[in-house]
Amino acid sequence: MKYLILIFIILISSLNAQTIINGKIEDALTGKPLEAANIQITGSFRGTISNQDGEFSLGLTQIPSEVVISFIGYASNKTMINKMPDEPVIIKLQPIMLQMEPIVVVAEDPAVGIMKEVIKRKKIWREKLNTYKAHAYTRLSMETDSSIALITETISEAYWDKKRGPREIIKSKRQTENIANIKDLIVGASYITNFYDDDIEIQGFNVIGPTHPDALKHYNFKLLKEDRLDKKVVYKISVEPDSKLQPLMEGVVWVLDEDYALIKVNLKPSDNMVFPFPIQKYDLTYKQQFSNFGQEFWLPVDVRVKGTIKIGLVGLNFPEISYNQISQINDYNVNIVVPDSLYKEKKIFIKDSVSLAKKGLFDSTENIIPLSYREEKAYEELDSTQTLDKKIKPTGFLARYAQVSIGGSEASVGNENDRSWKFGPELWYNRVDGGFLGVNYNQRIGKKTAGQFNLGYGLANEKFSYGGNFTYYFSKRSIDENNETRLNLFYKNSTDTRFNSHNYPMVITSLMPLLGERDYFDYFRNERTKISLHHNWDKINTNFTVSLNYEKHSSLDKNTDYNILKRDITQRENPAINEGELKSVKASVTFYEEPVPWGIVGTSGIKFDMEYAPEQLNDDFSFSRFEFAAYARVNTFLKRRIFPNSLDVILRAGTYTGELPLQRLFIIDSRLTSFAPFGTFKTIGEKPIEGEKYVSFFWEHNFRSVPFELIGLSWFAKKGTEILINGGSGRTWFSKDYLAGLEYNPGYINKYHHEMGISVNKIFNLIRLDYTRSLTKDDYFISIGMARFF
Repeated sequence: MKYLILIFIILISSLNAQTIINGKIEDALTGKPLEAANIQITGSFRGTISNQDGEFSLGLTQIPSEVVISFIGYASNKTMINKMPDEPVIIKLQPIMLQMEPIVVVAEDPAVGIMKEVIKRKKIWREKLNTYKAHAYTRLSMETDSSIALITETISEAYWDKKRGPREIIKSKRQTENIANIKDLIVGASYITNFYDDDIEIQGFNVIGPTHPDALKHYNFKLLKEDRLDKKVVYKISVEPDSKLQPLMEGVVWVLDEDYALIKVNLKPSDNMVFPFPIQKYDLTYKQQFSNFGQEFWLPVDVRVKGTIKIGLVGLNFPEISYNQISQINDYNVNIVVPDSLYKEKKIFIKDSVSLAKKGLFDSTENIIPLSYREEKAYEELDSTQTLDKKIKPTGFLARYAQVSIGGSEASVGNENDRSWKFGPELWYNRVDGGFLGVNYNQRIGKKTAGQFNLGYGLANEKFSYGGNFTYYFSKRSIDENNETRLNLFYKNSTDTRFNSHNYPMVITSLMPLLGERDYFDYFRNERTKISLHHNWDKINTNFTVSLNYEKHSSLDKNTDYNILKRDITQRENPAINEGELKSVKASVTFYEEPVPWGIVGTSGIKFDMEYAPEQLNDDFSFSRFEFAAYARVNTFLKRRIFPNSLDVILRAGTYTGELPLQRLFIIDSRLTSFAPFGTFKTIGEKPIEGEKYVSFFWEHNFRSVPFELIGLSWFAKKGTEILINGGSGRTWFSKDYLAGLEYNPGYINKYHHEMGISVNKIFNLIRLDYTRSLTKDDYFISIGMARFF
């Protein structure tokens, strides 16, 4: 019986095994290898393509099998495989000599009618295509200075769902030894560009595809020639963009007559797809083929991407990097039930750890595209010593600070075993402390705890500042990740600003008095103890913080008028505050995204802050303070670009009940001398506008480089220079009694202030220049700010 079982196992194994056929495809007349020739097994969805040397490797599940090799302009070759060949098969394709009739010039190019029919027929069969599963093979190679820097390959099962998108199970992975430690570098067919899609994602641009329902509005199609694929005519059609602003493709497509199906493309991004700083050069070429495998649906057979990228900025230049990616997809199963388990998480790539451990799929069980001679040599020569920082080495005076990190190849700073101290300076200058010299220490204590301690000294007021905090993370994840819940204990005794700025930390405002300009803030001494609990709801993008606070407030005097330029300037006196002990409860809720200061990055979200100091707990204070902020990024025009035209808005407002102390007044930020970022009044300077209540609204519309493109100044467009228009409105309020009781002159305007201006953004890729005119009074100001990068 045991022999019968053994024989049965052997028979079952032989039924599932594959016979690997290797071969080469050549032009029968010239002997030239034919790259990307299409090889298919008759009556199946299985197949492969040849590499750049014409070589192929094809797995057969049974013998005999009929294999069909096709290439546009050649007669297809049908070969019956009856037995396993002893050596690679050489297949020669005969070119078809086509006598093309002269193209008659008419009002509408024949290509327009052909593409109309392609779009019409695509709509019919695409509506019936809901899902598929396929076998995939993908290879990525990168090189610099004609030397290959890395190769990585994957064999996978690719899934696609019309409503839920792609997923991919990685079955096997192979890569050069110099990147063996990079576990997260995964390439796959799920990111495959499908030029049969209406909308095509090209490096962040949402591009209108050549078969989009509106393609005829955006492209000029011209018939170049007629070719042959066996007995059928193939139309070679040029694709030219018909828009200066929309991101489009250009190149050539091939359409099969009678079926009116797109069977091959050779396209690249058009010139109006400008890539952002610090990319200096980015050339891309896409080649792709389609087949219906004798069925109804036209599906991708492959995609071949060749690109060259050059990145650089002042003081840091990376070598020009070329990369080649090739993916092939075969053995389709169409309109199957895709497992729901694949979509439980957002990640596209799912690792099959059992299959990955076997490491045998590259040798026997799947169709892969053979390596070229140079790639084979790279596998032999790229050992663990040929690291990426050696292969991709930057130059320039900043090069020493740059690290090459691909897929997390560099170790992260501060892992769980790293318990060393991290030192950081605390430096500022103001009219109270004078020069402040301090240091903070950060220490990691295991996976869930962290501590920070600080100590500093004010040279003018001769006072020490000191404090520390301890944080415990309740989440199972490490400190480096987005933890869900954490508890923080905080203590600090130091100089504090009398009002909270949304734009300027003390280290920035220090430059003003140091250079002989007016000090922006007022100050007081604050000894504060706080215990806070923070929770983050990832699923709804919400952060909540609640804290119990004990603070002891005391006034500080001005101590210095010194400035390094020795200008003759007397700083204003530092006003006395409402002294006493403050006990309060604070709560903060942020929905979606935190705002980014200075408008460097556009964000969308809502933030609400509340502080409650009840009379029952306080002898010196009793108030409730509420502050609200809403900020939004809205894409307006040319939404298909990587950075569309966009409108950014910030609405802020604050109010109170009870008796608000001076050190809890609200402000609207003004400019710092000539520095005026987004979210500040640019025509008002020296100190902020303050009050018991306030409301402010700031907006700006970024037209990107479109104005320069429209008037033909392509140099500015390629440098990423942008044009913005912006404006601001707002005011604060004081009650008459409160204002009358103030012993200093506040920055206050008892009416709404309005202003509007125009900006040139990304000058030297770093700053912006703003011209702003006040609409309230006859005044204007020219200021600078940090560039809006995104």
